[in-house]
Amino acid sequence: ASDVEFLRVTPEGFLQATDALNQLSSSDLESLASEICKFLLERKGCLYPQQLAHKIISRTDNDIQQCGCDEKKAVQQAINAVSLIYRDAVRSKCHADEFEKILSSVSSLNLSSCTILARVWSKYSTTLLTNSKVQSILSIGRLAGFEWKFGVSTESSKSSKLNSPFVVLLFRIADTDGMVKSYCVEMSVSEFNEFAESLNSIVAVLDTL
Repeated sequence: ASDVEFLRVTPEGFLQATDALNQLSSSDLESLASEICKFLLERKGCLYPQQLAHKIISRTDNDIQQCGCDEKKAVQQAINAVSLIYRDAVRSKCHADEFEKILSSVSSLNLSSCTILARVWSKYSTTLLTNSKVQSILSIGRLAGFEWKFGVSTESSKSSKLNSPFVVLLFRIADTDGMVKSYCVEMSVSEFNEFAESLNSIVAVLDTL
């Protein structure tokens, strides 16, 4: 058995997303894989389904605007699947000679899709695995827990009558070695409201995927 941690744990929906990759032609899948590797290296801009569909799947702008929700969702699933595969390959330092074997054993990708993704990985893996910027980005911790509390400041060294409400957020972050650290953030009510609005904006974007 391989000691590489590549794709040991995959999120819900991963198998369905890899099914979307099997629907792409060989040339489209190779183009998509190359675009995502370049994106990981350059870290510029965002991966937009409509733009990639236009660039990679060779549709006209009019076709993109009129394509159905299921088709847009399939393109987004394909982007998510390839991005996850390559990000996890970088994180686990999976070398080219192990990539295809592991990928075929943990996914529903057909042989052709696995071979294409492995070929693109062979092309970019050395650069991705040795690029310090890519490594630092992918070593960002994961949220392991979250707590909050509400309080009211009654006085301070400058004022004996504050009655100022505040919110304290406690984030527990697990680093890439599994160590969990806690970070506290105190916000005024107005600052918390701005934070909540930002989260709602993120949720709205996720609902479109």
